[in-house]
Amino acid sequence: MDRRKMVHAQRATRLSMSTEVGKLLMLRSSVSPLFAKIRSLRSPNLIIDFSRVEFMSRSFADEYLAAKGLCSKKIEERNVSPTIRQMLDLASQRFSYSLTPPLRYSSRLSFDIAPLRSL
Repeated sequence: MDRRKMVHAQRATRLSMSTEVGKLLMLRSSVSPLFAKIRSLRSPNLIIDFSRVEFMSRSFADEYLAAKGLCSKKIEERNVSPTIRQMLDLASQRFSYSLTPPLRYSSRLSFDIAPLRSL
């Protein structure tokens, strides 16, 4: 491990995905509490350990990557199995060609329909 990675690893907070969410990452709704905890941490650098994770659904992967993209913290995945890596890669393809940013949830119910008029 080079010196920069060692320094990053020393200052990063570690989270275990299997402990925080579970071994089976299936529900899109499981991502929100995870990122609420991540945002509450003081450390700007996080290492998420995927050891003991057995399965990840496409919907979980989509939501995880969207939340990670909106998060201001530097997140590094570690101990990712080949099947979990394939699912993350597959889900990341959605974001590589998206023309619009992911929708942000809002408690307000109003929205502007002007862009829809041109359809």
